[in-house]
Amino acid sequence: MIFSFWILQSLLFQLLTSNGVSILTYLLTCLFLVAISVLRRIDFLVQEALDQGADVLVTSGAVQSNHCRLTASAAAREGMECYVILEERIPGSYNPKAGGNNYAFALLGAEQIHAPLGGVAPIQDDLVAQLKAEGKKPYVIPGGGSNEMGALGYCVAAAEIIDQSQALKEANGEEEKPGLFWDAIVTCSGSGGTHTGILTGLRAADIDTPVIGISVRFDAETQGNRIRGQVEACIDKYFADCDAFADGLGKDEVIILDGYVGEGYSLPTKDMANAIQNFARLESIILDPVYTGKGAAGLLAVASDGSYRQNQRILFIHTGGAPSLYHYQTLPSDLGE
Repeated sequence: MIFSFWILQSLLFQLLTSNGVSILTYLLTCLFLVAISVLRRIDFLVQEALDQGADVLVTSGAVQSNHCRLTASAAAREGMECYVILEERIPGSYNPKAGGNNYAFALLGAEQIHAPLGGVAPIQDDLVAQLKAEGKKPYVIPGGGSNEMGALGYCVAAAEIIDQSQALKEANGEEEKPGLFWDAIVTCSGSGGTHTGILTGLRAADIDTPVIGISVRFDAETQGNRIRGQVEACIDKYFADCDAFADGLGKDEVIILDGYVGEGYSLPTKDMANAIQNFARLESIILDPVYTGKGAAGLLAVASDGSYRQNQRILFIHTGGAPSLYHYQTLPSDLGE
């Protein structure tokens, strides 16, 4: 397996804004889709499944779930069965013959099970009981892989970001600058594992750089409570003795912006489509329309709304997801003015 971790200086804001804020993108590229660590959360979760002797992976997500695709990839690589329960969050959105990730599910040998909105839990419980009755050993990965174990994958990413930050500060003669090389980090905030892991990992290292989550589904209060709960659970399980958390998580530590969801999860917005097109045409970086596209729309707004001044820097966490682009195929011109 070959991974490349790139910090890319973006030219977007020389063209799209005039306030001189610099954007850098933390981009994970996977050159061969043959190992279980194609998604940071899956790396830890599948290893736990193997350690427990599991022979079936069961997980859930939306109809074009990147997480489900990567779980199916991991299962195929490890010779395990895989069941993906696909929740139809938008009426009429489920089509087992669709392209994008749905095609990949079939290609990788995963069994698709349709679930209505809010109907994952009973279907999953019945499936697990059936598999156990057949003498199999299922391991359930939560939606998005977003639990304490899954968040550890992005705690490791936070450690890598800290290392690269130090190297960049030294290269730029900024060794005395407190915190990170960047003045803020922006990431998508969906099921929550990425946001939780980055925030927990940085705070465990006593680094207070803001981590701004761009919600792709819930309002700010709901998503903020979800992320806080996940961070606190991760702290309780893995960082209980960490001095940085002696006083718990500060009340203002979880930052959620919910103005880029649009009419709902996975539904297109003009800002998302523009962000995808600009990243592609100006940086040759491919975003997806459900997560990173809306995250990038929020990123562009944050960098241009005056919150950050000239010569400050923002790091954008690119979490992948390009296959779903070939299903949605939304361009700005499709959405009108």
